[in-house]
Amino acid sequence: MLVPEFAVARKVRPAIPGTPIIPLPLTLTSLTTSMPARSQVISARRDQPASAIIAGPAIHWAYRAAMRELPTRELTRALEQAMAIHQPPLVRGRRIKLRYAHQGGRNPPVVVIHGNQTQHVPDAYRRFLENHFRATFRLEGTPMRVEFRTDDNPYAGRRNELTPRQVRSRKRLMARVKGNKGGKR
Repeated sequence: MLVPEFAVARKVRPAIPGTPIIPLPLTLTSLTTSMPARSQVISARRDQPASAIIAGPAIHWAYRAAMRELPTRELTRALEQAMAIHQPPLVRGRRIKLRYAHQGGRNPPVVVIHGNQTQHVPDAYRRFLENHFRATFRLEGTPMRVEFRTDDNPYAGRRNELTPRQVRSRKRLMARVKGNKGGKR
């Protein structure tokens, strides 16, 4: 991340006395909260050109973070740690179940999380998981995406057909329940 020297320094002095200082539209805090990165100070007075940043360590660090391979086992372990710290919220009285995570792509890293009712995961919990993965795997200087996938129910749309033995058992049970409505059991 390129940060001009006057954004970092406490005393802001214009290079030419009497000229106004125009602040940058993005502050240092707004940049770091959206995508944490190592900061690099550049200065024309100290002969530190912006072209020196390209060969600097911050670019290499960001490239390594963007191209890093994240094993499924470690991602799933990090997901379990995150769920131990902060459980997913309830949706209609049922807990969202996140099963496992794997890497869906690189540059930027994509983490795919499989589970139940993942379409109801709130944005706040998505950001929590993203920040947890970013801190666990030290992914600085690169954007990161977290995607959720819900598997289809293999039994949806199928009616459970009872066997003849189950039908007989059900009839026997229903007759027993109807016969003992007002009496002892």
